[in-house]
Amino acid sequence: MFGFLKNRKRKAAVSVLPPSESAGGGVSEFNNLIRQAFEEVWDGEKFPGGFGPTRRYSTVDYWTLRNRSMQVFVENMYARGLLKRLLRNEVHAGIRGSATVAADALWPNANEAEREARGVEYSERLTQLFTLYGDSPAVFDFRGEKTFGEFQEQVRLESLVCGDGIVVSRIDERTGLPRWDWINGNHIQTPDRDPGNGNRVVDGVELDAQNRHVAYHVMSVEDGETVWR
Repeated sequence: MFGFLKNRKRKAAVSVLPPSESAGGGVSEFNNLIRQAFEEVWDGEKFPGGFGPTRRYSTVDYWTLRNRSMQVFVENMYARGLLKRLLRNEVHAGIRGSATVAADALWPNANEAEREARGVEYSERLTQLFTLYGDSPAVFDFRGEKTFGEFQEQVRLESLVCGDGIVVSRIDERTGLPRWDWINGNHIQTPDRDPGNGNRVVDGVELDAQNRHVAYHVMSVEDGETVWR
């Protein structure tokens, strides 16, 4: 293996020459030599034949890929560790609100000092209110379980493991604020019945004649019976 790499590197060193020293000269020929050198050095394999044959998939089994992805996460500790590390780096405690107020637009008739003072006060107030909102599962989460940061982690993790999902905003009649719900893509499936409006349903996503997403069909099991929403 090391001899193979050594020979490959030697080929690259011979091919990559300045335009003045190359056989034909010229920038285009030099660029071609560089491209050829890199194509010779690395094609994605760590060793010859290590990647196996390259396949072009004309069709993809959507649900099998989902199940395999979940299986790898559950059964393979390395895959699980990599994803958890990625989440820790990307999400950690989650995005925190920090308001920046357009004071010139809100108080156009005030002088500059007054606008600045109002802007600072207003920004701090909005930031505090959003922090309280995001840190209160009973107010933020439709299911009353997660804070804003925990919700972000759930969405990111299940999107990576399961492929996708939908975030639903539901307005709370008591507070007038949105309460957020996450629906895993495994529950978005095609029902047995036809929509009856000329639309078609592909993997649980209803499309109109212009292929626009108009609805999502969500399946759940309640008391042993399949329920569609």
